[in-house]
Amino acid sequence: MPLFIYRPRRLAVLVVCSLTSYITLTMLMLYGYNLTSLPQREKRFDQSPWQQQDAGLPEAQNTRHGNMVGLLQNQSYLEDAGSHIQAGLDRDLANGIKDHAVKSLELKNMLQQFEAWKTEHFNVISNRSVPLKLPPPPHVNNSFIWDKMLTTFPLVFRRLMRPFLTDYKNPCFREDDGSLRCLPYFIEIGAAKCGTTDLYYHITRHPQVVRGYKEPHFWTHMGKSDNKITQYLDSLTNFSKAMVTKRDKESLIFGDASPSYFWENNRVPQNKNKELLFVWADLIHAVMPGAKIIIILRNPTNRTISHYFYNSRNQSPEDLHKKVHEATKRFNTCLKQRRYRECATEYYPARLQVSVYIAHVREWLRLYPREQVLIIRTEDWHDHAKNGILQQIYKFLEIDELSEAQLPDLEEDSVLAEIESKKATEKRSKRLGYVLPETRAFLDEFF
Repeated sequence: MPLFIYRPRRLAVLVVCSLTSYITLTMLMLYGYNLTSLPQREKRFDQSPWQQQDAGLPEAQNTRHGNMVGLLQNQSYLEDAGSHIQAGLDRDLANGIKDHAVKSLELKNMLQQFEAWKTEHFNVISNRSVPLKLPPPPHVNNSFIWDKMLTTFPLVFRRLMRPFLTDYKNPCFREDDGSLRCLPYFIEIGAAKCGTTDLYYHITRHPQVVRGYKEPHFWTHMGKSDNKITQYLDSLTNFSKAMVTKRDKESLIFGDASPSYFWENNRVPQNKNKELLFVWADLIHAVMPGAKIIIILRNPTNRTISHYFYNSRNQSPEDLHKKVHEATKRFNTCLKQRRYRECATEYYPARLQVSVYIAHVREWLRLYPREQVLIIRTEDWHDHAKNGILQQIYKFLEIDELSEAQLPDLEEDSVLAEIESKKATEKRSKRLGYVLPETRAFLDEFF
């Protein structure tokens, strides 16, 4: 008689052992593939499905750990960055930069399609008794990200994704009770310790810019509470009040200046200790695709040192040296296990992750057209606030440029702010001592 009739138990054991060996061998092969393919995957920066539309973007050259080495450490790094950030990462680089009028028309058409989409789906958006299931709007290209955002933050879309009024430059809408609510026209996203407060203060000195609460940090700290959304909208009521008292309401604007939007993507609930499913830029772009983004960047070594002395306790030059060594070691270890953009969102000593500029800037340029993103160098801002940069910002925001007679007051404020900053720095330096030369050299090499 056949073996399987006489020895059924032996045959069963043989089959189980064979299957176990096959599964174990397959898992080992896959694990080995992941380890050997990691460098190639990192070289592509990120080729996950949600970012496939950026697969054609050229990589920034001469970079170390994602920071623009050679660009952020010399006097003209913003000019040089034109070949990397301003041009190298431009979506239209292959076809040449289109005429500004064409770009403006494309943006206008996209916003009109977005308004039509919101009008079409308004009954579902405003009805809290039904699940929020919607097709993605025309400016959101990835349905997977869209579904994840709807699931994670349904109240954000129900409260904020309403048809915008046409007689305001800011994205304004009416709530169910008829009250006027407005979202920011521009967002100054950072980076932290790069001069965001001084920049915001001078922008809001313009007569067409209404000053509000400088750092609401709504998106990064909102959680899932309806009250948080209400608090954020309430913090922006200065603009609504200005609409009542000023006649030229169609030309007034206001903005949100919260540096945490630039880098704290680990605060997205879905992202904690996991693969990045989406970042704050995705959510903000979904709700406000017409927003203008302002980024101010500083030499990353100086920024890291400044952030350490601003936040850390028991500060000392020796402690800083120890922390930056620990941070870079952890960062490099992370790169062996995870993708680059995920390592850039982790928390490190001395807030090293904030200075990984290239990773954070790419997230915003992945979504917003280059014409809607303005990048400023901190050193140029302090040296030439009056001579062109403020006027450049006004032009970018599409508000009136100020005459030479109106600019001296702004320059005087900048000088006073610089004096106060120097006094604070000198006081801190006397108490803490100077940064060790080897610490600065180490950071320069890392960046």
